[in-house]
Amino acid sequence: GDALDASPQMCGAVEGRVLLGDSGTLLPVAHGNVLPTADGGSSVARLQAGDEVHVFYHTGSRRSPETASGRLERILGEQVEVSFKNGAKQVVPKEWVQGHEAVDSSDLVEGSAPSSAPPSDRTAVAHGSERLLSSGGLVGLVNLGNTCYMNALLQCLSGTADMVDYFSNSEVVERDLNPENFLGSGGVVAREFAELLRSLASAEEQVVNPRKFKLALAGAAEQFSGSDQHDSQEFAAYLLDCLHEDLNRVRGKKALVEFPDLTPKVLQEKGEERMAAECWNLYLQRDKSIIVDLFQGQLRSQITCSRCKFMSTKFDSFMYLSVPVVDHAGTPLDTLGECLQQFAQEEQLIGDDRWYCPECKQHVDAVKRLSIWKVPPVLLVHLMRFRVEMGIARSAAVAPADASTSWVGQALYSGLWCSGMSSANEAQAPVSKKLSHKVSFGLEGLDLAATGALPAASAQKVPPVYDLFALVDHFGSCGFGHYTATVRKGDGEWQRYNDEVVTPASSKEVVSEKAYLAFFRRRDAAVRTQTQSFPDAWPHRIDREWSFLDGRADPSQVPAPRLA
Repeated sequence: GDALDASPQMCGAVEGRVLLGDSGTLLPVAHGNVLPTADGGSSVARLQAGDEVHVFYHTGSRRSPETASGRLERILGEQVEVSFKNGAKQVVPKEWVQGHEAVDSSDLVEGSAPSSAPPSDRTAVAHGSERLLSSGGLVGLVNLGNTCYMNALLQCLSGTADMVDYFSNSEVVERDLNPENFLGSGGVVAREFAELLRSLASAEEQVVNPRKFKLALAGAAEQFSGSDQHDSQEFAAYLLDCLHEDLNRVRGKKALVEFPDLTPKVLQEKGEERMAAECWNLYLQRDKSIIVDLFQGQLRSQITCSRCKFMSTKFDSFMYLSVPVVDHAGTPLDTLGECLQQFAQEEQLIGDDRWYCPECKQHVDAVKRLSIWKVPPVLLVHLMRFRVEMGIARSAAVAPADASTSWVGQALYSGLWCSGMSSANEAQAPVSKKLSHKVSFGLEGLDLAATGALPAASAQKVPPVYDLFALVDHFGSCGFGHYTATVRKGDGEWQRYNDEVVTPASSKEVVSEKAYLAFFRRRDAAVRTQTQSFPDAWPHRIDREWSFLDGRADPSQVPAPRLA
């Protein structure tokens, strides 16, 4: 049988099923109900709890191509619950057990669960609605030298059920690969990422070495070739953008797109929702991929001239939201709702940031405001905990904001900013600090409409209600820290991923002052492919009378939504 590295919790005999061998491995012991066959395989004459079995397992929403060894825990009608060697549990169809022959319900062992038991561990029920969760196993990642920033982010993505479902299908990935796109990696990163996700979703291993993925990453982006520490949020931005370009369904040279001038007159005549949809249509001429389908929403940006009051409006896509954790006065914000409201507050454009007004035909003071116009199925929120200032770091937890202060994610190319940076003129050197206060938010039921984060003018097709399923946490200070991930997968339980080590996490300790990147899944299950051909799949409320939609597909012919 397969050998398994022993862990401190698994030493010695375990219920008479396994023994600790001299080499420090766990050796399977034959169970009476597993009968050897002439070809070295096994045939299950009758299933019962305690059997050692070889069984296919879930990878995303599909069956694995190979079997893994495990222990039969329960018989649930036509399905069985299996514990695999790495500690993961899955509920699978009974016919996935190797060598199993169908038996009558009367032949089930006494005490087995009825056939109405939950059909799969891919779904968990919360407040009466189904939450889609990844069914991946409890698999750690080897730290290759300061790669905790990468490992934590990868564990969160492996907990994104929609991504696992997509990347588990190698035929779909190969179909969508765009190796000729010079903005990507030639498809190398996407292929290795798919392979890594399959390994993390497997129940075969306790720890996976991401060396091949790291090499592919370094080949595409030189800054990842060494062992420097990087910011996990900046890495997330790079990786998602690289995967998007590798899998961009737009082939050949991208079209040159000219976005319309959204003056107050145009918006009054045509309406904001139409112009937002028209901008989305233009965006899809150049960019459409599984990353767009899952992670991308739309922002409205409004800039108003302080002199003539002329207002310019733009609609842009976004892949994540970077939200402040203090207000303009430097006061800590206590809840995620407050952070989202602060994100939408007016920003003064003065000094070097003055705006060129097309009416005044000169640079002027202006006011800028961002609004979330359309929300994606998977919402990635970045809590901006790192503050860069000019001058010597102050001892106060949060210093007052002023004109010399800026909010940034740490530089991708340079690694984390460090407050110990040397300078000939120390008083003017850029220094940074981490804001370590707790920002509270619930694990379930984040209603963006209730937080005031969405403008009333933008009606959402589905309720913008989200549930948390993954977090990247940052421990330490600027330049000297460590990243871990906390992820909720198929069994509905939270697990903390600290490189190679995976441990259970209480729901009460999931959200802490360490939270840095938060992954939320919208409660409706549909993930619709974004394409120009089927505007009714867009997040906008479509009016068929809009002239730019002439000749598009009838809504009755829109493909059924892909379920995670």
